[in-house]
Amino acid sequence: MRIDVEIPEMHKTRKILLETVIQEISTRETSAISSEEILEMTGISRGSLYHHFTDYSDLVETAQLLIVKRYITSTSVSALTAIRDNEDAHRAIEEIMGIVASADSISIIQPSFSARVRTLRLELFVAALTRPKLRDEVQAFQDTLSTTWVEAIELCKQRGWANADLDPQSTSILIQSTFFGRTLDDYTSKKMAITAWTSAIQQLLRSLLFSKVVD
Repeated sequence: MRIDVEIPEMHKTRKILLETVIQEISTRETSAISSEEILEMTGISRGSLYHHFTDYSDLVETAQLLIVKRYITSTSVSALTAIRDNEDAHRAIEEIMGIVASADSISIIQPSFSARVRTLRLELFVAALTRPKLRDEVQAFQDTLSTTWVEAIELCKQRGWANADLDPQSTSILIQSTFFGRTLDDYTSKKMAITAWTSAIQQLLRSLLFSKVVD
């Protein structure tokens, strides 16, 4: 499966390296892919690699972050758009429930790929503990996600859909941690039903963002 990740404008050599690594790590264990293999596949010299990236780990981590941004951000942005563009609460609820169902349907259609994206995100968090540059990049991405949800929660409060005492920042983290919870299921022997998970997330979002809305 070839994944669709938009790569910003950059030097041709840097882009080729990223495109190659992105396709490889989307289906294979990161540790199983060597720099020698990537250089052989691309025909690029080691000197060129080190010209565009600090080291091979920098290349891999940049590719991981691009994948995670592509597939993690979409749900948050779509939810904010649904709330921002619909002054009718019931219409907003309908769209958000659909967004969650659509995101989880990918896990049903392409379970191994969805699990791979979650694993790549975990690997980024672990690597960021010892790599300051990566930590700053992950933090910037996480701040963007949190800000998106904070804006959505504040809009719900302003429109009287959510409780006035709901704290946007902590609620934003709660929502994100719940989505992130799918990763826990990747490491359990008894897998949950995706339809049940979808229903639980939908109920959580409804109880947090639309607690004042009457059916």
